[in-house]
Parts: sequence; structure tokens; C-alpha cells
Amino acid sequence: MMPIKYSPLQPDGNERLKAATATQQIKDILERVAVNSLYQTLTQKDRGLLFDEGYAGTLIDNLVFLTLRSYDSDGHYSDDIVVGLNNFAVDPSLYSSRYVEQHFTAMNHCRCAYCETYIPSSGVVCHVRPPVVLKNNNKIQQSPYGVLAYDYENLVLICSDCYTKKSGVFPLISERFRGDVTKEQPLLLNPFKDSTREFIRFNPITGLAFAFDAVKDFAKDTFHLSESELENELYNNPNFVPSQLYGCDKSALAVPSSDNDKAFSKWMIDKKLSIYRGFETIRYLNLNRNSLLIERRAHINSIECCGQKIDDSELNKDLADSEILAWFEHQLGCVHRFQSLTIDCFRFWLQQYNISSTSNEVKKNNTKNTTVDSEESESFPVKLGRPKLNEKAFIPEWIQSLLMYMVIESELTMENKRRIVSLRNSDYLYGTDNDQKCVFLPIDWQGDFENVIKVRDSQHTWETSFSELAASIPLEVLQIFSSAEVWAEGDYAPLVKTP
Repeated sequence: MMPIKYSPLQPDGNERLKAATATQQIKDILERVAVNSLYQTLTQKDRGLLFDEGYAGTLIDNLVFLTLRSYDSDGHYSDDIVVGLNNFAVDPSLYSSRYVEQHFTAMNHCRCAYCETYIPSSGVVCHVRPPVVLKNNNKIQQSPYGVLAYDYENLVLICSDCYTKKSGVFPLISERFRGDVTKEQPLLLNPFKDSTREFIRFNPITGLAFAFDAVKDFAKDTFHLSESELENELYNNPNFVPSQLYGCDKSALAVPSSDNDKAFSKWMIDKKLSIYRGFETIRYLNLNRNSLLIERRAHINSIECCGQKIDDSELNKDLADSEILAWFEHQLGCVHRFQSLTIDCFRFWLQQYNISSTSNEVKKNNTKNTTVDSEESESFPVKLGRPKLNEKAFIPEWIQSLLMYMVIESELTMENKRRIVSLRNSDYLYGTDNDQKCVFLPIDWQGDFENVIKVRDSQHTWETSFSELAASIPLEVLQIFSSAEVWAEGDYAPLVKTP
């Protein structure tokens, strides 16, 4: 998650006038119906009066009056009245017009403001502060942000997956100042206003987002590490992060267990994760959902494989985040999605390959290793020699993480044959039918290396092999899997035996 430079909208006069008029109407009608009676409702006569006074019928018909009752420790209760609007009171054509959507799409570089995935066609223009319904602690409440329904600075463009999590949600560190935007302390990060990398970073191996703000406090309190020392530790050992700070279901996502988990559990006795904005943003928006992790892992491999060696002069200096992104922009044309992940991967590679030292040392270290293959590897950013584990079974890392066996429900009893899919091709991820289940299995690159691979497109079928795939460039492999059905033939046991 990276900060986005906000560019003020400049709609035409007609659109500005409509939005301003609608906003003033909401403000006026909420002030007009403010009452002292706890059980006030609008009669038909009251509604007729408001209509005669010039208020929009849509607003009048969709005003909501709620009486909220709360109890103290002694069992005494108090009532409060809340006046708000329902969904039909807000006109999406005014805050989500074609102009607004195009402006945010350009500002976001066609990506979701929260998870940074590319939005294929059109995203969802969503409110940062929900103007209608507020979901708070699993309770639905009337929102105090009705007057912000058409405020352009209260909008954000996100993908449909993030929208399902974000809609109606705006948690605060404390409810005390709810409704006072000058004093509120939001928990969800705002990419237009917050330095998001201070709160969320990424594991450069797994692609998992973690709460960097919580990791900083944990490292400082437990190991007395400064922020710079912590960053050095993270890029040396990404598994330094306690698994709890990934904010997701461990069993579902196979979060790696950290050596620091026990120490973190002790540290958590006096702490609350709910106060850390990075953790809460990951948790509320489910930024470690399975589909997102697949895309991040593919991105890691794409930038690792497509990158070329950096000039020696660039290797010997500490690059700023903006310089790293600018370098990738120059090499790859554009890197707008997963920018924060790109930065973390790059710094991890620098640390792992000792690029922070002189390039001569790197070259010197390579010449000393007599067991490495002289052929250039696919590792990025420096092309290092690779140990000879099994010369004929050499498969680059990018292709190992890109391809996987998939067995769809109707093929569970099939033997001696297994479908191969690319994790970059979402069309095949869940089988051929919408309701069809599937099982993913890792490829045994050593044991299955000699197996025959067959590719079938709309016109013909041909044979290939794992070694040929490994020798291909990434774009060629991606093209094969995007336009053809691929499977391997060999000694594959059925997942379910026939009765």
C-alpha cells in the first residue's frame, strides 16, 4: 500500500452545482428535523410541510429516526435519538459520475487504492467516511457523515473485493470524537493522507502484508532495535515478523510460524493490536486474502525475472523508495501495482546478494565459488551463479512459483495425467464451471522432470517438457497458458480411488 498524490477534482460547473446543492440540502434537512423528543417520527403532514419548504422528496422519504438505548453498570438506561439517511437518499450519479471515476482511475494509475491490484475495467467509487450506514463493532448504526456524501475528498477508488470489506466501515481508535472530523483518529489508513509504509510492509518471499507499526514497537520493546536496525533485520530475515501480525487466518493462508511468536505473545500481554493502524487496516480489508497473495507472488516473480542488472554506480548507494520505483519504471515500462511490495523485494535482494557492498566484492565472491553454474541465473537484480543441485533438473525460481498442478472435481479419479495451470491466469483457477471445486498441488520439479507435457489449443496438440518451459522467456510461457490447455503425463496417482 503506497501513498497516492491527491489531485483535486475540477468537474464542470453543472456537476459542481448539483453536488453543492445536494450537500446543502442534506445539511439543511438534518438541521431542520433535529428534535428533542426521543420518539419523533415524520407524519405525512410533516413530510408535506418539508416538501413545501423546498426539500427534495428523495431526502424527505428516506430520513431515518432511531432511538438508541444504552445501560450503565447499575442497569440504568439512557436514550438518545439519531437522525440519518438510508441508501436511497444519496444519489450515486453525483459522487460516482463518469468524470469522477475517470479522475480517480488516472490518479490511482488504474489500481485499487487499498490493495494496489489493477482494476480491469472499472472500480468502485467508495466513501472513506460512510455517509449512510456505519458498521461499528458488528453493529449497524446511523452514520454522522451524511453531509460528506458528495465531498470529493471523502472518496476513494477501490476494487470490488476491497469494497465488500470497506463499505460502511470506518473504525476509530476512540469513539469519543465520532463525527468530528477534526478530532477523529481513524484506524483505516487513507492512501491520500497517510505515509502508509510507516504502517504496512510486505514479506518479500511470501507477499504477505504485515503490520509494520506493531513490529516496530515489538522490536523496540523486546530487542531494543531502532527502526533502521529493524529494517536491516527484516531484510536479512523476513521471518522475523511474528505470524500474528499478518492479520489473517493462519490455517487458511499457511502463515509461516516465526521464532519470535513466543516473545510476541509475552509482549502482547500489555498491548492491544486494535490500536495499530497497520494491523487493523490489514484485518478490516483482508489484505492477505488468497487471491491477492497469488497476484503478489506472481508480481514478485515478474519483477525478479524481467529485471536486468543495475549499473554498478547504482549498486553502491542507498536508493530512496522513489528512486527504486523510478528504476523499475524505466526498465519495465510501468510498475504501478504493488509498489510497496516492489520496494521491499528490491531491498531484500540487495541485502541477500550483498549489493550494499562494492560490486567488486560481489564479483569476487562469485569467482571463488567453484561449484556454481557459469550460466546466468534468473535471480534479480544481480545475475549470480547458481549451485548445481541437478543440472538436468534446473528450473528457475520464477517458473517454480508460477506453475502448479490443478485437479478439478470431475478429475479426482483420473490417473497418469495432471492438469498444469499458471497462477497468472485466473480463468483456470477455479475450474471450468462456476460451481466446480478444485485442488491445487505443488509440482515435484525433481521427480516429475522427465514427464511429458502436452499442450492443446483450438487447432492442434503438441508435446513439450519441463526443460523447454524452463528455457523459455516468461512472456512465452504466459502466452501458452493463456491460450491453451496444458497437462503432464506420468505416474500420477488419483486423488480419489474409484469404488
